[in-house]
Amino acid sequence: MPLSNVRRRNVYLALAIVLFATSLMFIYGPKQMVWWMWRDAPIAAAVLTVAAVFFAVRWWRTPRS
Repeated sequence: MPLSNVRRRNVYLALAIVLFATSLMFIYGPKQMVWWMWRDAPIAAAVLTVAAVFFAVRWWRTPRS
C-alpha cells in the first residue's frame, strides 16, 4: 500500500509541474520573447493553472506512507 501512495504523490506532483509549465510556454519573436499562452489563450492558461493548483493540493494532502 505505501508504494501506491508514493506513486500517486509522484503523479500528482508531475501533473502539477507540467500543467503549470505549459501555461508559461513562450515563443521567440523577431525582437522579443512572447508569452503566447497568456497572451493568445488566457482562458486556457487560467484553466491549466487552476488544474496545476488542484494537483498540487492533491499532492500535498496525499499521505506519504
